[in-house]
Amino acid sequence: HFLILAMAASAASGVAPAAAVCEEADASSLLQTRLATATPPAALIPGVTGPMTEQEMLSMCVQSGPFLLLVDTTTPKANEPALDARGLCTTPQNASAALNEAVAAVLAGLPPWIARSVPRAQATLRIAYLVQVAVEAKLPMVRRVFDRLYTDEDAFLYLSDARMLDPARVEAALGVAGAAARRNVRVRAAPHTQFYTWPRVQVVLDGIEDLLAQPWDFLLHISESDYPLHTADWLRANFARQRDYNFMRVTPRCSAFEGGTVTWHQWAMWCSHRIIASCGSASMASFVDGTRFPMEDLELAGMRFGHGPEWVAVTRELAEYALHPGLRPFRQGVAGPPGG
Repeated sequence: HFLILAMAASAASGVAPAAAVCEEADASSLLQTRLATATPPAALIPGVTGPMTEQEMLSMCVQSGPFLLLVDTTTPKANEPALDARGLCTTPQNASAALNEAVAAVLAGLPPWIARSVPRAQATLRIAYLVQVAVEAKLPMVRRVFDRLYTDEDAFLYLSDARMLDPARVEAALGVAGAAARRNVRVRAAPHTQFYTWPRVQVVLDGIEDLLAQPWDFLLHISESDYPLHTADWLRANFARQRDYNFMRVTPRCSAFEGGTVTWHQWAMWCSHRIIASCGSASMASFVDGTRFPMEDLELAGMRFGHGPEWVAVTRELAEYALHPGLRPFRQGVAGPPGG
């Protein structure tokens, strides 16, 4: 919630676009500055007139919901690539009906796991790197990471935010432009999307689908800010020893402990139950007033909700399963609430 509020405060003060906030090392400190200097004070945040503590921010979120979630002050560019909604196209008019249909299908259960069996360990493997880039100032770091991880056996796909960064700049920074191109390294423009909405997830799934045309065993989804602590050889050997494992962090919405104690995780995206309508890049994602995502109802029916970072390491089998057509109702359901 620090980052969400900081983005809004940035837009209110007029000192920086929302995307630039992500470049600050300390979003909470930035927020205090923006709130203190905004004129009028934090115009996008009703009732805020000065610096707030983290608890006060959380309290405000609980009371009002993440109404600042969809702030995006970037300016569209001509000829930006379109994002195919892949059938997940909802409008304020049909969002509730689409969600109800999806929920009914979700409660019927997951589609069967159709992937082939894999060994617990294997001698060697290939890695696919899916890297999202948007800020030109980060390109020196992106190059350092590329030099550290590159091998001829692995695959690299760089998704460059078409509104923020020309793919040609990424190619030049990596040293793979023109005659220096490498068969296992691709850079392509990706549609600009809003944080915490389904279209951003679709961009990642589209990147995974592109990479599945090449042979690999593990996929690492990383950002322009990531730097590996280990070498490519270490990563390959480590994954080879754990070939049937997927690596991701998931924080549950609620956790039960011995003695009957239940702890609810206070994630900002769970402050609002309104549904979000989105349709690829055809329109901006937006809240739908008068709607409610039935999270508690689904939990009573046996579903468990959680959240986690999108930066993961997954097997090819799980990546293929994520694109299973039978998961469409789950995607529709996840696209409904904030944070989906």
